[in-house]
Amino acid sequence: MALADMVKPNVEKLKAGRDIEGLIRASRYGKDPCVRSEALLALGDIFDGRVVGALGGALNDGDARVRMDAVHALGKVPDPRAMEVLSGALKDGDPAIRSLAQKMLISHVHSLKVGPDVDGLVRAASSDDPYIRLNAVSALGEVGDERASEALVSLCVRDPYYPVRFEAAESLRKVNDKRAVDMLAEALLDKDPAIRLRAAEALGKAGDRRAVGALSAALNDDDEAVRNEAMASLGKIGDPRVMNMIVAAMKHKKS
Repeated sequence: MALADMVKPNVEKLKAGRDIEGLIRASRYGKDPCVRSEALLALGDIFDGRVVGALGGALNDGDARVRMDAVHALGKVPDPRAMEVLSGALKDGDPAIRSLAQKMLISHVHSLKVGPDVDGLVRAASSDDPYIRLNAVSALGEVGDERASEALVSLCVRDPYYPVRFEAAESLRKVNDKRAVDMLAEALLDKDPAIRLRAAEALGKAGDRRAVGALSAALNDDDEAVRNEAMASLGKIGDPRVMNMIVAAMKHKKS
């Protein structure tokens, strides 16, 4: 038996003395899951980088209540590493734990708008969880920082979840980075027709007349869906220069 399991830890005393090492040991007390939970929650109230590893280890505890409290504690730690560790709980076998982890991570995403922490939001936008990506993408639009443009363009055309792609296009419009049109125009040349289709759609949402050239070229795309989307996007932009091209494309479609 480990020495740490021989004497039941006094969590309240350890917390009062801010004994981080003692609380970490208590979080591993094998005899009583209640002690482990109390220790984990106490660690969550201490803003010290040393607690992240202990809290992350507790995500593998055999007791669901302990894992739940580890998630609660990680959600309170103001350390970017804590959020990375917390992402592991999104794969927990208990749906309640997965749900709590998701809520904690989304709450963290919203906190990143203060400052703002653009790099942190971009990292969150690469989460495996589509709802976290969706919230991160929306936050990037609110922040309106051009440093997010490249990530938003990629999400516009490559994310498998339609709401994320839609919100990424909206956020790009809000950011109003002129480079985004060029990046989306480049995506119109991708070998994957699904990417080209999404790029055409995003350019239509952007509503920037500088996209007319790329969208006009896409009217001759090998893929019918891409051609149709390019035509629709040109119609949204409403540039009088391209009306003849749209009419010609429509005639070609009917023939």
